[in-house]
Amino acid sequence: MAIIFIFIFIFIFIFREVPSFYLPIRLDYRGRLYYVTEYLNYQGIELAKGLLQFSIGEKVYLNDDIAIKYLKIFGVIALLIN
Repeated sequence: MAIIFIFIFIFIFIFREVPSFYLPIRLDYRGRLYYVTEYLNYQGIELAKGLLQFSIGEKVYLNDDIAIKYLKIFGVIALLIN
């Protein structure tokens, strides 16, 4: 567990002056999202989650059919998993 903290603090040191950056995400055949980065992501430990802040928020509008479709797919998958 201590090695994870060390890697997270290395990422913090490297990106401390960067205003925003993207985290690469992989989508599998079931529609699940996985981060390529192992340590600094919102699916990781509480320290990693607490350090991330989304720089650009976007709303899902009712007339955006593609966004609504993917939101429905995500909801069904989340319901089936639980």
